[in-house]
Amino acid sequence: MTITYARARDEEQLRLLKPAIKRFIQHCKHPPASNSACAPQTVFFFPGGMASRLVRARQPYQEGVGVPPNMGYDPAWIDWLTLLGGWRNLKLYEDADGCFRDTDDRFIIADGALEADDVSPHMLFEGWCANNKANLFVFGWDWRRRLDETVDFFLDRFLPYFRHRVMQAGCADPLANCSVVGHSFGGMIVNLLLRSSHPVTANLKRGITVGTPQYGYAGQLHRWFEGMPWLTAAEVEALEGLGLNFLAEAVKFDMLEVIASMPALYTLDLLDVPTYSTVQALLGAEPNFPLGAYPSKDAVMATVDADAYNPTSLGVLARYPGNTGFSYDELYRARAQTQLMSSAMTAAQSAKYYNIRGVATKIGGALDLNTVGSLKWGWISPVYWPSLPCPIADDSPLVPGDDTQPAWTACLATNAASRRKTVQGLGVEHMCLMNDPRVIKEIARILCPGGWNQQQLFALQAQQPPQPQPASEKEVKDFLRWVWSQRRRKAWPPLDRKVSREFLPREFRERFDAIVRRLFRDLVRGHVVQPAKKGGEPKGGKPQGKKRPRKPSKKR
Repeated sequence: MTITYARARDEEQLRLLKPAIKRFIQHCKHPPASNSACAPQTVFFFPGGMASRLVRARQPYQEGVGVPPNMGYDPAWIDWLTLLGGWRNLKLYEDADGCFRDTDDRFIIADGALEADDVSPHMLFEGWCANNKANLFVFGWDWRRRLDETVDFFLDRFLPYFRHRVMQAGCADPLANCSVVGHSFGGMIVNLLLRSSHPVTANLKRGITVGTPQYGYAGQLHRWFEGMPWLTAAEVEALEGLGLNFLAEAVKFDMLEVIASMPALYTLDLLDVPTYSTVQALLGAEPNFPLGAYPSKDAVMATVDADAYNPTSLGVLARYPGNTGFSYDELYRARAQTQLMSSAMTAAQSAKYYNIRGVATKIGGALDLNTVGSLKWGWISPVYWPSLPCPIADDSPLVPGDDTQPAWTACLATNAASRRKTVQGLGVEHMCLMNDPRVIKEIARILCPGGWNQQQLFALQAQQPPQPQPASEKEVKDFLRWVWSQRRRKAWPPLDRKVSREFLPREFRERFDAIVRRLFRDLVRGHVVQPAKKGGEPKGGKPQGKKRPRKPSKKR
């Protein structure tokens, strides 16, 4: 039997999951002491987009042979080398059989959730599960690949293998009482799992999405034209400082090609007009968080809709770039998938499905309008370069939300109102929703009705390290410049371990958590990094250096 790339990659994914399965079994056999009234259960958690750790094989796949036994892997997302241009390795390409392969045929595989300095963005959720008889399995997933590939792997390959290993070790059937929880992009996997006709989905008791963009969000539209600016900022600045502007442009263009190669990202575009027409009455009926109009408009003709999933042309002008590898086939495939995910569920599916969203407020309880809810979209030449003006502009005013996802997108409007939960208050932040006690309280009510302990939740919260305020843009830029200055270093400590902090200069060591928090927050929500001024250069102007005093004019 010929070993295909996809088959070999799946086998490697299962192999890398063995340590996590072993920990699950140990927890099953030796659960922590608990006086919780919750029933024992299994909870699978899908982290948000870009929040799963990715590792890269040290050797390539060999056609028809597979990979060497016990293949070694190095961190690929996110690590020091990612910040030094290693993000190029995340690029995918489609072979003649329609299989998406990794750069140089070196497998990139999900390996749990991202952590930094042993601090997890879902630490409070983990703690609640451990104290309430919920055996948690954090399922890292490759957020670059098609969502249905992740769903199929989870249902067809992972769950049977997982169930066999766990029961073979003497534990009870882990799927007898199990739920799935997904944060942000991970919630889309939960949505598709509950809609699947696969027999094993009958075992899923509940599905919970937290801060999930059910109808897309504006941040993704920026990425097609701007990429992820933090990842290219230091390299671009260094090249521009040497006067190598053409190479700086090439770096930005490389990033656009990497983004366009990732099929999963196509499902994050704002909802199409037909879907909006179907749910318009529901989305517009909410008293506090309505979507009053289609959220993507033409930049010139304000009454014309700019549908991300049904792009039109204007003479020779287009909506999307034609030279970055942007795939209309993937766009239309994603459109069908997003239409499925936003459609009404069957009664049986809906009875299991819960949406939780976060809405930030100010002191005094007034809504904090801190989230982009709509945009304006201009036309471009099909041959697009990053130095050209970006056609996407965030519209104003801002709307209620969690600073990344507007409130109107983070709940499925066709789902029953009783299963749409809103967490509203000070300090609500998208990236930290799974560490927010108000969110965990809602999850607890769903997973353990009548049995959760609020005092225990407060105690768990008190044990968490204090969350620093995100670093300033200047701090992040300075940090990235320092990393770039160290690019010839041969050995780097793991970015997600405490030793990485000790490795840093003092100015970054003390602010490392804040820098990582700002960096990751902006990567997720699609932040635009403003170009740095060089030698007093005004934006768009010529270098001026120091201003010379003007000579007094001679009187005639």
